[in-house]
Amino acid sequence: HQGFTYLCSPSKSRISRKTQRSNLNSLGVNNSRVLNAHYPSRTVVALLVHNGYREEIIMILKNHGVSNLPDYIPTHHTTISDPQFKNISSTEKSSLAIEKHNNRLVRALPYIRDHIAKAVARFF
Repeated sequence: HQGFTYLCSPSKSRISRKTQRSNLNSLGVNNSRVLNAHYPSRTVVALLVHNGYREEIIMILKNHGVSNLPDYIPTHHTTISDPQFKNISSTEKSSLAIEKHNNRLVRALPYIRDHIAKAVARFF
């Protein structure tokens, strides 16, 4: 159960982290176990959790009708939907998606507790 993973779920719209955490809490999710939440694309929310909590949070969300997107790949070229990039190749979109994903990971680190942030940084 070592390591971390992002659990991705559908999202109708982007909401603040505070509201997202409040919603998770109302479902019974232990917010201290959710290390980060962000939106890798317009209709997807990603929750960073330790692998040891992964199955538990999936069951909690499933019991409340929140589906999981196990096949969602945040670095896939289809996640780039901004019209300014519509004329670039799939390969370039893939590179851009990887760059954006890595930037999101780096931006998340300062908001994660220090001793955990170091482990997350090493893992990714």
